[in-house]
Amino acid sequence: MYSGLKSEEGYLYLPEFLERDLVLEARHNITERLAQEGLIDPNYPAEEAVAAPGLDLAFKPDLAHDNEPLHRLLYSGKMMEFYESLLGGEVRHFDFTWMRAIAPGRYTKPHGDIVFMGRGTHDLYTAWVPLGDIPIQMEGLMVLEGSHRVGYVREEYTQRDVDSYCENIPEQRERALQGGWVWDGTISDNPGNCATSSEAGG
Repeated sequence: MYSGLKSEEGYLYLPEFLERDLVLEARHNITERLAQEGLIDPNYPAEEAVAAPGLDLAFKPDLAHDNEPLHRLLYSGKMMEFYESLLGGEVRHFDFTWMRAIAPGRYTKPHGDIVFMGRGTHDLYTAWVPLGDIPIQMEGLMVLEGSHRVGYVREEYTQRDVDSYCENIPEQRERALQGGWVWDGTISDNPGNCATSSEAGG
């Protein structure tokens, strides 16, 4: 069904692809956990996911731990069927889920997933899955079309591998424990540079 899908822009946009009931079930589980930890503003229903005042939060992978509704949404049913059809065979997902719960004023820097997840291969596909409706005012995912054709991105950035700078290497682990990796995976501190290069053809 999906095996013929191609994208010259390097991504596929599949609105309303997943079953809404399953998305909302996963959202309910996540927002209840956030509320129990005091991370939701108690003046609003937990389902609205309004951050508690002064909250400084962005990456929270523990929300995916032992989370059956989330795992059912991401790792079974239509999601896995899509990848199996697209790739023409059995697929395997990561054990780890990159779960974000981003508070107002925080953001994820421009990056490509491959430098965090490659582990020696580029045979990798990822999905960004919002757990609910994301109006433009909430600033969801931004995609820089054509950036995968930029020379620096194609020939340098995407050739870096997580195993060359992550905590698996003793000196990198020590650096991480002291406050950060030697490289944070950011494609550029100024995304406009990539946009200019993309428009110029790399």
